[in-house]
Amino acid sequence: MPVTTSATPLMTAVPSFGGKPQGERLEADTRLVVAPDAGVFESAVDLTAGRQIQAGQVIGHLRSGSQSVPVVSPFSGRSGDALAWNGERLTAHQPVMWLSLDAGRP
Repeated sequence: MPVTTSATPLMTAVPSFGGKPQGERLEADTRLVVAPDAGVFESAVDLTAGRQIQAGQVIGHLRSGSQSVPVVSPFSGRSGDALAWNGERLTAHQPVMWLSLDAGRP
């Protein structure tokens, strides 16, 4: 018995409100700060839990030979558990720390 498939692609509508398309919203209150590149991690701040971290703050550096790449937090919040330690070799995009976003954000 032959198998028949439909050549018509399945399409779903994007919900819109007031004529503006709406997508998913990220409602999680924690984020990961990740290494932008590979290298040996050296913290620039105390990474104990509960420390206030600002968006754009350098939290460490990745050293590889004579190069140094900053690890920058893209979010403001309180530091959670550190996932990288001084002297640890990290790969690109490896998590460095958890960050809890500040309450009352827009």
